[in-house]
Amino acid sequence: MRRETVLFTLLILAFATMITGRENYTLNGSQVSRINYTLSQRLVPAAGINSLIISTVIPASFNSPTYNQDIANLNLQFNPPPTQREEKLDSRGNKVITATWQQPTATIVASVSLTASNWVKLNTINTTAPFPLAALTGPETAYLASTKQVA
Repeated sequence: MRRETVLFTLLILAFATMITGRENYTLNGSQVSRINYTLSQRLVPAAGINSLIISTVIPASFNSPTYNQDIANLNLQFNPPPTQREEKLDSRGNKVITATWQQPTATIVASVSLTASNWVKLNTINTTAPFPLAALTGPETAYLASTKQVA
């Protein structure tokens, strides 16, 4: 009798699960952060240095379907000012500033400050892209290639 009661209870639970349906949860929302960032470095040139070169990539604002960044109040300063300062875009469109000092003797202070606002959006992304990714041939291959740090 006990075995029949357990079997009957299991059948009722299975039937109840089937008729109540299934649940599908969709996350919808966001996460926001604001970072006030400051970095100051002191460079003390050794005697006999002919030139000292600092290159820095300027952080940029961007938007994507899931992650966004807004850079504001960017301030990059060098003291004493460099002998030469050059701004250019690298092969991926990033702004690079290169500062050069000729025969530096004094301590150089390089400072950068900025406010970065970052936010994550949890929205449905409709895609027909295959998973896992098939062989890529476009410019995105550079971002997915292994490096010395990540193999």
